[in-house]
Amino acid sequence: MIYRKPSKIHYLKFSVIFITITIIFLFISDREYLKRSISTIYLGSLFNEIIDQKAKVYNYFNNVSLDNYQFTLSKNNYIRLQLERSKMVSNFKTFGNQWNGENAYFKSKININKKEIKGQLKLFGMNPDHFRSQNGHSFRVKFKKGGEGFGNRQFNYINPRSRDFTTDYLLNLIYFKIYDGIRINSKPVEVFLNKNRFGIMLEESFFDKYLIETNSRRESVIFEIHNEKFDYNYLDNDSDSNYSGYIEDLYYKDYNKFLDKLDVKKIYALLILGMVVNDEHPFSSINLHWYYNPVNDLIEPTIRESFVYEITSEVNNLQSILNNNKIISDLYTMKGDKLNLSNISDDLDKIKGIINGDKEYLNYKKKLSGFKNFIDKREEIILNNIKNLEKNLTPKKKNEKIIEKIIFKKDTVLKGKIEFGENTNVKIEQGVTVTLDGALIIFKGDLSCNGTKNHPIVFQGINKSGTIYFEGNKNISIKYTNFKELTNFNSNQIQPASITFYNSNNIIIENSTFEKNLQGDDYLNFFKSKNIIVNKSLFKNVLNDAIDSDFSSMSIMNSDFFNIGNDAIDGSGSEIKIKGCNFNYTFDKAISAGEESKFEILNSIISNSEIGIVSKDKSDINIDNSSFDKNKLDFASFVKKDFFGASRAKFNSSVPSTYLIENGSTIIGLEKIIYSNKVEKKLYGNMYGRASK
Repeated sequence: MIYRKPSKIHYLKFSVIFITITIIFLFISDREYLKRSISTIYLGSLFNEIIDQKAKVYNYFNNVSLDNYQFTLSKNNYIRLQLERSKMVSNFKTFGNQWNGENAYFKSKININKKEIKGQLKLFGMNPDHFRSQNGHSFRVKFKKGGEGFGNRQFNYINPRSRDFTTDYLLNLIYFKIYDGIRINSKPVEVFLNKNRFGIMLEESFFDKYLIETNSRRESVIFEIHNEKFDYNYLDNDSDSNYSGYIEDLYYKDYNKFLDKLDVKKIYALLILGMVVNDEHPFSSINLHWYYNPVNDLIEPTIRESFVYEITSEVNNLQSILNNNKIISDLYTMKGDKLNLSNISDDLDKIKGIINGDKEYLNYKKKLSGFKNFIDKREEIILNNIKNLEKNLTPKKKNEKIIEKIIFKKDTVLKGKIEFGENTNVKIEQGVTVTLDGALIIFKGDLSCNGTKNHPIVFQGINKSGTIYFEGNKNISIKYTNFKELTNFNSNQIQPASITFYNSNNIIIENSTFEKNLQGDDYLNFFKSKNIIVNKSLFKNVLNDAIDSDFSSMSIMNSDFFNIGNDAIDGSGSEIKIKGCNFNYTFDKAISAGEESKFEILNSIISNSEIGIVSKDKSDINIDNSSFDKNKLDFASFVKKDFFGASRAKFNSSVPSTYLIENGSTIIGLEKIIYSNKVEKKLYGNMYGRASK
């Protein structure tokens, strides 16, 4: 009996036929599943890996170095993270839907350039570019007491391709430098997760209080409006002000007034940027995030997730943008005259200038030079888009501004909200008394209050008193003018100061008096202002802070501060020169420098005060030929906000007899310093100073 061995060729043919039929069946039955699996997930991940390896080699041979970030999860947590990612991938493959599920945070050890930090890490992102790659997916990190540069901040870590390489960075840089917009910053770094190389990624700022603070803004809310509902990315839970309720009431109950609160100048800028890249994607309701600015009572947009597309003659890209966002479209209908985009030649020239020569942008491109071909292509399209936009511009017309002159020649009582616009020139003659009774007075043009020693000008509050607000790059001259019994109560959203200067860049205050304010944290608040001189002036019987400076620069000379309820001069992110000033009976800090401020204190006397000088949070102060007398504590240096780090102080012919200096502070000019720990816990009403409100 003869037995034949089955033919291998026969079985091979059968297998090939079976697999082919199976593939055809799967393709016919669910071709979209295969397309998403192969094209978007597999090939997309492979492409990212190839271009990253190419960039790595390029950086090596061209001496381009990036900070090294290593994130480490426990073995179990890493497995859980990847299971979450697999679930996100499976959802996309099967249904083609964006991911809307919740992702969990996992504890992480973080090593950044050999610096150990603790934090938490989670997956994020709705679209597959954020989660398709096992060794290159996006994630978000919450740092915990990360020290200088990190603190308790949150950052996103994203593949450069997901932010169109340099496009998002470039638009945010332009928005920030040309239009003073909120900048979402990013930084190229090299990332490892559990020793797996994730490659070159972008460390992107998150929507939190640090984004607000690093953009020189006051703490508030960041939100998006999607499907007629508010979603808050950041909510100021520590604030007494109900900003979220205020904005929502406007939107739902008085939509036109809500539109009126939108910052037209910022939206004008965003529309230009959208036209330049020819992309409406950043304007979708789920991408466009808003910040409420409580200082000027306006709502500002941000820009993110932009891509670059070539303009064709068939495309009206402005209309495409407007069609993608109802709020901006409604605003354009309401205020089209203020959003005139037919004459933007100056703007386009400035944009070209940043692309071709801005040092920050060139340095950023250098760190991503391994992706040079992709970056060059996008720049070429942007510059060609600008050429196409320039062809359709109308010739620029010279607009002659008519200045309205307003003169107060006699005593006047003001009530309600009164605004003097950008094209006004207000003059108050010597000897005139302006009485505020439940008034908010807004000056956006020039103001001249030039009294004399014998005939001073007076601003006084009665009954519900009054608040004064300045905004704009105009000339403000206040001489021999006395302010008394004012309040912050009548300001927009109850601002902290009786008198606020916002984005005001030419201010002279001389021989003037500020006394007996009735309510508020500050008498004077300078916010994002510069070229300020306060000379030969008197602050007395002030309820809380006399002068509060946020992100401003000024000189305060030959002035006296007497009986100040809180701080006499308080600066955050400011440059202040104090010369020849006397501080007597300050109930908290005579001089307080914080948040990377630079102070120069010359020939000044601090006496009978709770605390003389405080330097905190990476501030740099020089104290020269100044004296301390009968203060409870002459000097203190410490870290209040971990994000900033330690401060520096230099003493020259100025010796405090009592001090609290925290470890890590840099002190020059004092001998045999005894350093302390946890200085902050001894201040703010615990052992020294006044309790924080």
